[in-house]
Amino acid sequence: MAIEVDRMVNSVGTVGLAGRQHPVGYHYAGRRITIRIDQGLLQLVQDGVLLRSLPNPLTPAELARLRDARPAGPPPQPAADPPKVERRISSRGAVTVAGQRIHVGMLHAGRTVTVEIAADLSRQRTAHRSRSHHQQERR
Repeated sequence: MAIEVDRMVNSVGTVGLAGRQHPVGYHYAGRRITIRIDQGLLQLVQDGVLLRSLPNPLTPAELARLRDARPAGPPPQPAADPPKVERRISSRGAVTVAGQRIHVGMLHAGRTVTVEIAADLSRQRTAHRSRSHHQQERR
């Protein structure tokens, strides 16, 4: 059975669960989020939208003594827009996103790209930077 608790993310990106601090991401600092725990999955939810999924670090005994736990409502909906991240292409021509190494080519080394993450594909585009500007920097 899934349960939910509401917690405030502290300034270093952790939340208190079962007497321990668990990292959820510093970029959520200061936000009040709902933490949905369902079997092996811990989901961070805000306003019914799924922010992030993590492995559940809690034992069944810890789950049983969670403060302010309640039965979970409906599962959260994924965000409408696919997540986007910016990465700098390494000198070897690759970027890493979500633990996956993507080879873009050494020709693009040093450029910044925006990667859109979708369920069926990943697209990348060069961030606002002209080729001539890039060539001038390399000289």
